Amino acid sequence: MTDFWKGLSLPWTGSLASFLSVKNDEDVLATDLVWLIFTSKGERFMQPELGCDARKLVFSENRPETSERFIQAIRDALVAYDDRIELVDASYAISNNTLDLKVTFTRTDQQGSINTHTIQQSFSLQTVGAIS
Repeated sequence: MTDFWKGLSLPWTGSLASFLSVKNDEDVLATDLVWLIFTSKGERFMQPELGCDARKLVFSENRPETSERFIQAIRDALVAYDDRIELVDASYAISNNTLDLKVTFTRTDQQGSINTHTIQQSFSLQTVGAIS
């Protein structure tokens, strides 16, 4: 099976071989989604609307409405900027200075089959010390 999309994906192991190796669709999609979610609006010079405001909410007070805003920001970005997928669900959990993000989506392959995929990424949240 040939892949729809070619590109770079994470993780890079520090060697040139891992950087240049061809990735499969799921690797490329996972990396693209993570980059889209953690690109703040206004960060791209020629595309100021590209991105998601989820990073602004990561360190907000942990309340139900913050959670809803976080998931809605992710949904809005994925629907607006990645037409390769149909978003099914997005959720996250924060524990022990780790953000666990889960995105479930469907995509259509070259044969026209609809496939459901789930991407799970964990991010370490650095604790910032107080300025004295």
